Formats: sequence, C-alpha cells, structure tokens
Amino acid sequence: DENEIFISNIDITFYDDFILFLKERNIKDTTIFSYAKGIRTILYFFMEKGYMEEFKINTPHADEPLKAIYTKQELEVLLKMPDLNRCSFSELRSWMMIVYFIGTGQRLRTVLGLKIEDIDLDNAVVILKNVKNRKHTILPLPYKVIEALRIYLGYRGGKKNEFLFCSWTGLELTKRGAEEAIRRYNRSRGVEKTSIHAFRHSFATNYLE
Repeated sequence: DENEIFISNIDITFYDDFILFLKERNIKDTTIFSYAKGIRTILYFFMEKGYMEEFKINTPHADEPLKAIYTKQELEVLLKMPDLNRCSFSELRSWMMIVYFIGTGQRLRTVLGLKIEDIDLDNAVVILKNVKNRKHTILPLPYKVIEALRIYLGYRGGKKNEFLFCSWTGLELTKRGAEEAIRRYNRSRGVEKTSIHAFRHSFATNYLE
C-alpha cells in the first residue's frame, strides 16, 4: 500500500506533516495537543527500542479556552431573593445554593454533602467534612450568606443531621438533580448560562476585584 510507511522511515518531517494535516482539518487546538501527546509517546517508545532514529518531538501549544463567568448583571438577577409567599421549595433552594456558591466558591460535591449541623449561624462558620483531603475544615461565612441561610433554614426547617440542600422529599440532592435545578432556575430568570462550576470562577473573579 502506497500509504504505508516503515517505522524506521519515520522522522521529524513525518511528525510535522501529521500535525499540519490535523490543523488543515480545522481540528481544535486542544484536540491536536492530545493527539500529538499520544503519537509522541508511541514514537519515543519506538526510539527506545531502536526501531527508528531518535529526534526531539515538540507538542504544539494549545491555548485553553477562557472559562465563562457570570456577569454582574446576571448575578444580580440570580441573587434576587424569591417571594417566600409564592415560590416553591426548589426555587428557594436553588437561590440559596447560588448565594452559597458565590459567597464561598466551594465545589458542588462539598456543598451537596453539607448537613444542617455543619452550619454555625451564631459564629458565622461552616464545618466542611466532604473535602478532597478528607480533613475537617472550619471556614468563615460572609455576612450575606449567613443572612440568606437564616431565611432559608427558617423556611426549610428539618433536623440537624439532615442534608442542608435536600430534594423536595428530604433526601440527599444528587449532582444531576442539582445541575437540573440550577438550569431551570437560571432559565426561569432569563439567564442562559447554567454552569454550576462557573459560579466558582465568578467567585474568584469577584474576590480579586
């Protein structure tokens, strides 16, 4: 087959032509970077075994796309407290979760693992138990988060050992359930962005500002 090539004949020109071929097909830079890393690993293995001449392989630079954050206008809309006399539990819970995300920058997994007893309103702190290093951590909570939690917990009720952000049946809220709830909440307020992770980036940006 005219398209076949012996391993011993592979050189830097072959590698460069492969990268150029990918770019001409308008493949994303991040995808090309992944392909290049893969073929580099294989070629270095061949070199180590003596199947081909050695040469240095540089992977093409891949610029990471900018992570989207919520604008200040979008946050103003999302952070406006629902009417307690008319809203559903799901709506109020989604609002409270967004207030918490923006006020703390914590990960979804950590937030979903919170129990009511982990929140100390009097001392304005939260005890984190479900974190990456598995060590309990006590963190201060901003005044506005504490203020919102007082309202939310007054509406929610519940026992101290229950999940802070539960489903409407009182069970632990799943990652998928939380994402769907936030998607519905955001769309109902005219905000097209629905990423929960974007709240972390928004928190970091607002903190730096």
